[in-house]
Amino acid sequence: GVDLKERVTMKPEEVGPFVASLRAMSAELADLPMPTIAALDGAALGGGLELAMCCDILIAANNAKLGLTETKLAIIPGAGGTQRLTRVLGPALAKELIFTG
Repeated sequence: GVDLKERVTMKPEEVGPFVASLRAMSAELADLPMPTIAALDGAALGGGLELAMCCDILIAANNAKLGLTETKLAIIPGAGGTQRLTRVLGPALAKELIFTG
């Protein structure tokens, strides 16, 4: 994921290009013409979870910890994580993860 301490200190004019690059990378991964698999073992937080959600198949170990931690800092996940999370997990579980970080 992204270093949230760095993200919080970004100047307003830096945020747009940064978020655009995250979205472009996510779209490229999601649109690959071959199946993609994310294997989650341990923490998949913020951008790490957003990246995993771009894959066709997600496999998580029992010890996997998932979350969009930037929401605790009132930062909207830059790669479309809140929308993608709802599509992948359904509204109820997505809300739980978003509200609890």
